[in-house]
Amino acid sequence: MIQGKALFIDDTRFEADASKHTFVWKKSVDLLYSNLKEKEIQYYEEEIAPLINQAIERDQNRAFTKEEGTQFYSKRKFDVEPTFG
Repeated sequence: MIQGKALFIDDTRFEADASKHTFVWKKSVDLLYSNLKEKEIQYYEEEIAPLINQAIERDQNRAFTKEEGTQFYSKRKFDVEPTFG
């Protein structure tokens, strides 16, 4: 699982203690990056993707009422601002 640790490529690492500051060598960061990427992909496939697929199936199998469509359209009308340029 991905943990809330920051990763800095510029050879520094700050930890939870405000005064604790250590140096990390780039080779160790490069080695750990592939493991972190694998964990990220595994977490996505196990935790996030099933939730997305459930939401897609739920929305595809559900017909929206006229009121829900009107509400969505009016909400969308105010959320989107045109850009010119």
